[in-house]
Amino acid sequence: MSTSLWHFRIFSILLSLWALMAFFYFLPPATLQKSVLPQAIVIDLTLTIPAIYFLMIRKGTIPKTTIIPVFVIGLVIATLILPKDQQSSLDFVKKWIAPVIELGVLTYVSTKIYRARNVFRRKEQHLDFYQALKQATVEILPQKLSVFLATELATFYYGLLHWRKVKSASFTYHQNTGTAVLLYALVGLIGIETVAFHLLLGRWSVVAAWVLTILSIYSGIQILGFAKSLSKRPIRIENNRLFLPYGIMAEANIDLEQIEKIELSKNSTELDKTTAQLSPLGGLDSYNLILYFKEPIQFTSFYGSQKECTSLAIYIDQKEEFMEMLQSKI
Repeated sequence: MSTSLWHFRIFSILLSLWALMAFFYFLPPATLQKSVLPQAIVIDLTLTIPAIYFLMIRKGTIPKTTIIPVFVIGLVIATLILPKDQQSSLDFVKKWIAPVIELGVLTYVSTKIYRARNVFRRKEQHLDFYQALKQATVEILPQKLSVFLATELATFYYGLLHWRKVKSASFTYHQNTGTAVLLYALVGLIGIETVAFHLLLGRWSVVAAWVLTILSIYSGIQILGFAKSLSKRPIRIENNRLFLPYGIMAEANIDLEQIEKIELSKNSTELDKTTAQLSPLGGLDSYNLILYFKEPIQFTSFYGSQKECTSLAIYIDQKEEFMEMLQSKI
C-alpha cells in the first residue's frame, strides 16, 4: 500500500469516528442528561480516538506529535455537542489532562532537539545549529511546520544566545554589504517606535499598549536573529559540496559536480528569468558572483519555501579567493 493511500485511510477513519461522535449532537438534550453518554463521549473524543490514531501511526512516517491536533479537535467537538451543564468531565480534562499532555509534548520536543544537537556535534561537525535544528524538528512535525518551528527557534537562538565568533575555514558575505546594518537599524527603529506607541496607546488602553509592545519586542528579536545569523552561518566548501547559507533566511546545498562555471558579476547587471538571487531581500541586497549549473537546482528560501534556478547570484566578501578555490574543485 502506498504511503499516500495509507495516510488517506487514516484520515478517513478519523473523520468517521468524529462524525459518529458528532451524531450525538442531534439527540434530544434529555437523552444526554439521563444517561452516561456525556462521560462516554468525552472519553472517546479525548482518549479513545487519539489512542486509536496513535496505534495507526506508531510505525509509520507521520510524526507522533500530530496526536495533539487530534486531541484538540476532540475537545472542540465535545464542547460543541455537549450541553453546558453536562461538561463536568470535559472541564476536568481541560483543567488537568490537557496541561499534562502539553507539558509531555514540550518535554518530548525539547529532548529530541537536545539529543539531536549532541549527536550532530559528535558525528557531523559540518552541521551548524540551524541545520541540526531542522533535522531534529522534521522528526516530530510535518515538513512545513518543522521548518517554521526551526526558523522561529533559530531567531531566538541567534538573536539572544549565540554571541561567540565563528572560527572556521570559510567565506563571509556580510562584511561589505549594508544588509546587516539595515537590519540592525530596523531593530533600533522598532525599539524607539515601541516606546512611543506604548506611551500613546497607554492613554487609551493599557491592554492594547502591552499587546503591541509584546508583538514589537517579538518582531525585534526575530529581525535581530536574522541579522546576527548572517555572521554565524558562513559559506563553506567541504566534502565535495558547496554550502551557501544566507543567515537563516535562505540556503543552498550544492554538489560541486552540478556547478558548470562561476563568473564575476556587477550588482547593476540585470538578472534573467533563469537566474535567482540567494538573498530573499532581492533588490535591497548585493551580489558579485553568479554560479551556473549543468541542470536546474532547488534551494531553500524564506521559511522553507523552495525555489528553482539554473544560475544563482550570490555575494562573497572574499570573491577572488572563493573563485580560485571553487574552480580548483569543479
